[in-house]
Amino acid sequence: DCCECDCYSSSGGGKKGGAGGQRCDCECDCGGDDDDDDDDGPVVYPTPTPNPPCNVCGLDKEVQYPHAIVKLPGFPSMKCGDLEDAGYQGEFTHDQCRRLPHIIYEVCGCDPEPPCVPYGKKGGKGGKKGGDGC
Repeated sequence: DCCECDCYSSSGGGKKGGAGGQRCDCECDCGGDDDDDDDDGPVVYPTPTPNPPCNVCGLDKEVQYPHAIVKLPGFPSMKCGDLEDAGYQGEFTHDQCRRLPHIIYEVCGCDPEPPCVPYGKKGGKGGKKGGDGC
C-alpha cells in the first residue's frame, strides 16, 4: 500500500448536536503508479507509422496550378500546392492517395501538358517564316 493514514475521532461535528465520526488524514506517495505491479518505469507509447509519400496528381504528374483552391471532403479548403506538399509529407493514407487524382485533376491541373512540337521553317509543316507554334 502506498498511502499512510492517521485516523482519529472527531467530537460533536454532527447536525443537531449528534455524535461526531471518525476523520482520517492520508498522505499517498504511489510513485505515479498505484496498481502494485512493480512496473513503475516510464510509459512507452508506440510511434505511429507515417504514411508513405503520395503524389496527389498520380504517377509522373505534377500540380500545374499550385495556387488554385481545392475542397476535399473532410478537409478544409486549401491550395493545390499545399495539398501536394502534404502528400509528399505522408499526410494521406494509401486509400486517400489513390482517390485524390480523380478528385483534384481539373482544379489542380494534374493533366500533364503535351510536349510542344515546333512547326514552321525548321520544325516541320505549318506556320510561316519563324512560326514555331509554341
